[in-house]
Amino acid sequence: MVKRRKFIRTVSYLLTLCLAAAVAGGFSGMAKESYEKTLEKVRFEALNSLCEYTHELSGGLSLLSVSQGDAVADSASYVGARSAAAIGSAACFDGKKTMNLNRFLNAAYDLSQSFSGSDEARNAASEYSDYAEELYYHLSDLSSAVMGGKYSLSEHGSVYSAQNKPYFEDYLDYSNGKEGEIFAQAASASASYGHCAVLQGRETVPLEYAKKKAAEFAGIGEALWRTRESGQKSGFELYSLFHGDTEVEICKSGGLLCRLVNPQPCGETVYSARDALMKAEDFVKNQGFAAGELLGCGMNEFTADFHFVPKVNGVVLLTAPVTVSVCLSSGKITFFDAAEYIKNYRDDIRASAVTPDVNGLFSADLTVEKAFVCLAELEGREKLCCFAVLSQKDEKFTAYIDCSDLKILKMEKITLLNQPDVVYCD
Repeated sequence: MVKRRKFIRTVSYLLTLCLAAAVAGGFSGMAKESYEKTLEKVRFEALNSLCEYTHELSGGLSLLSVSQGDAVADSASYVGARSAAAIGSAACFDGKKTMNLNRFLNAAYDLSQSFSGSDEARNAASEYSDYAEELYYHLSDLSSAVMGGKYSLSEHGSVYSAQNKPYFEDYLDYSNGKEGEIFAQAASASASYGHCAVLQGRETVPLEYAKKKAAEFAGIGEALWRTRESGQKSGFELYSLFHGDTEVEICKSGGLLCRLVNPQPCGETVYSARDALMKAEDFVKNQGFAAGELLGCGMNEFTADFHFVPKVNGVVLLTAPVTVSVCLSSGKITFFDAAEYIKNYRDDIRASAVTPDVNGLFSADLTVEKAFVCLAELEGREKLCCFAVLSQKDEKFTAYIDCSDLKILKMEKITLLNQPDVVYCD
């Protein structure tokens, strides 16, 4: 009798376990099915959004290729916005299966950010428009095929098609065989150094004005300044003045200070690095330069040296630095150079994405200290990328990384001012 009861209890226990497992399996299956359906909907919406954005991108590029005057900036902004939106939609898919598509979208964005307005640039925009239109038709056909049941939105089967259908992402990328040609055309058409945007629309100042400004900067009378032959630096004209070892360069357009060399007698250190930084910041601001981010600094026995850069719409312009040196004895500015800022500053730049995570790209002995989206000069062209500062024991390095595929474009050891005390902006 006892054995019979034990047997009945054992059977009941096993039946309970089986029932619980079945219920749990049912809920698990339902949850998995719900997840798969949600994922399929996200993929399908991303596919349709990508299709729509490429259609709009084609129209924007076509308009950019014929725009004139102020309309160029508006058209370029529209192309940049559509490109960035399309890049966001494409991020929903496997990057290994959309490499050519992503390459085109990023190239279209770069073209919008550095459009020069030349005939070559307009031809490139027209070629890109045609390519975007072909891409739109390809994506549209793919979307229709998914809806018709030819392809699956999931590798495990789709609510839009029968089981065991080909996975749509395997057919998502596009090529017409001309990518190398049109990408090279756009790269050569992109505007390189020398926008000089800060000088546009400014009136030409006379030499007397330049001497007056030089006297204010160096405390030397206007009549004492000698002039060298007026020169041209990086695409803009200057008044070049000197008195002894003191030199001043003033832009003919608008009278902006371009360069100052103002040696000071050496003496006992009176000002701290923080005091010197405040004086440098005030001087840069008072000259009308929007370079408010401290990129790097170096300290030596007699001066504190600072490198400032502007930050526009989330992008640090490494191409437009301002360098300032402050005497630690007198607190006066001993050196100032804003030539690169005057040449390359622009306010029409925008980041297409947040700063990517680059921690896993480098060897374990390198620590990523800072990383931010920047506009840098690479191979003679301006490029939006990620800039990272790395450290390894007592050494520091910088790296430029493509924001889309996280490819390391350039890496070098820091030589900024040859000083150990270097800091970088966020």
